[in-house]
Amino acid sequence: MAKSIIPVKDRFLNLVDWSGVAAGCSCWNLIGSLVRSGYGRVHIGHRGKIVAHRVSYMLFNGQITDNLCVCHKCDNPRCVNPTHLFLGTAGDNVRDAVKKGRKPGLRGERNNFCKLTSVQVKDIRGRYWPGMAAELAKEFCVSCRAITGIANREHRIFG
Repeated sequence: MAKSIIPVKDRFLNLVDWSGVAAGCSCWNLIGSLVRSGYGRVHIGHRGKIVAHRVSYMLFNGQITDNLCVCHKCDNPRCVNPTHLFLGTAGDNVRDAVKKGRKPGLRGERNNFCKLTSVQVKDIRGRYWPGMAAELAKEFCVSCRAITGIANREHRIFG
């Protein structure tokens, strides 16, 4: 007896948890394998494992031009609903994440890793004098290198 061949699109749709859709959620959540960031992934023949939302985009919306990301309107990494997906550059993807509050702004106090406020930075710049880095570092609980970086306006360290 010949083995039946299931089309790729049908196999892909078998990996979706439809219970959420039935309950009123418009996201199609992938069942199974996830990458560390929470995105679903699927194995596609000789191509290996690919993040599932890219596969969904290709199956339902068409090819993906080189260097473009498949972004989520819904911000649900497991979602593979093709109507929730759009193409954009890596920069578009980051701007979308910042705009929606999923990723902090990369500068100043909006950055989750920021240890000082803009007022503190101005205070350090106003009080800094060569030889004072250690004293200011202790006061503001940062390294001496951070203090000299602030004083020298090294933008790669402080905005």
